[in-house]
Amino acid sequence: MELNIKIDTKKKGAKAFLAYLQSLTFVSIEQKSIDHSVQNFSASDFIKKWKGFLKNEETEDVRFDYLMKKYG
Repeated sequence: MELNIKIDTKKKGAKAFLAYLQSLTFVSIEQKSIDHSVQNFSASDFIKKWKGFLKNEETEDVRFDYLMKKYG
């Protein structure tokens, strides 16, 4: 039987629980590392991605028009 448990190892109680689990002979622990790498975007890529959001247009009007077209 396999059981997956996600443990936040930043907390003190979680560290103690993890140490207890490691002491058990029938428990195997696999720790997955989280990829914290950040993609590097140039400023022009950022502007292209967010150009509609960064305009000084009123977004409420656009949202209202969209909802009226969709739901009548």
